Formats: sequence, structure tokens, C-alpha cells
Amino acid sequence: MELMSADNSLTRISPRQRQQYKSRLNWKPLEWMSFGFALNLLESRNNVTEIFHKQHNRAVGFNWVLEPNSRFALDLGYDYNHVFSQTNICYALAGAPPPGSTPCPIIIGRSSPLQGISVYRTRSHFGHFDMRWQPWQRVTTRLG
Repeated sequence: MELMSADNSLTRISPRQRQQYKSRLNWKPLEWMSFGFALNLLESRNNVTEIFHKQHNRAVGFNWVLEPNSRFALDLGYDYNHVFSQTNICYALAGAPPPGSTPCPIIIGRSSPLQGISVYRTRSHFGHFDMRWQPWQRVTTRLG
């Protein structure tokens, strides 16, 4: 577990608060069978006025391995990942601003850009399997 808190941030997307939790478990109930589990949770925030940055990356995975003898093996697994980011951004606009738009705080020496919330979100599911079969000493078949 890692916990962090800061007074200031270097950039708009640098976190002022950050938490990360990691765990990895492996269990081998039999000599030829094993289970694995991994967890990685990352949460970051910079919730000061006019930035409102939030992000997370959540990853979870597990696998199951069977190898009852030297001629056969099976590996099955699944991974899930969810990434999210939200930040209040300032951007320049060519032309007249749309009605109801919000200007960014005034930057000395520059024209006033507009601000808006930028959101990024993606989810990933990944499953895998690998099977090995060796019917004879010099012949090996793999499927995965």
C-alpha cells in the first residue's frame, strides 16, 4: 500500500492525493496445480478549484495452471483493466465562443481561452489459455 499527499502539484494532472494498493496471491493446493491472483488499484486526485483532476487505474487478474504429468499442461487466465481520467482543461477556440461557455481564469498577456471537462475512459477484458500436449518424446503440440 502506498499513500501520498502534497501541498502543490507540478502540473494540472500531477496528483495532490494518491493511493495505490497492490496484492498478489499464489496458492498451490497440489504439486501439479496452482492458482494465482493479482490486484493493482491506483487512485489519484488533484481536486483544487479549476482543476478537478481525478483518475484511476484498476487491474485484476487470475490464472489457473494444471500440469499433472510431463506430457500435459494447461494454463487458463483472465485480466481486467479499467482506466479513467477526468480533468478540467483550458483550450483555445477559433471563432466566437458558444453560448454558455465558461472562460478560463485570466492568463496575463494572453487571450482568455475556454474551459471544459476532459474525460477518458476505457475498459479491457483479456482471457488466455495455453495447452501443451506431448504424445511422444519428440512431438509436442501447443494450442493457445
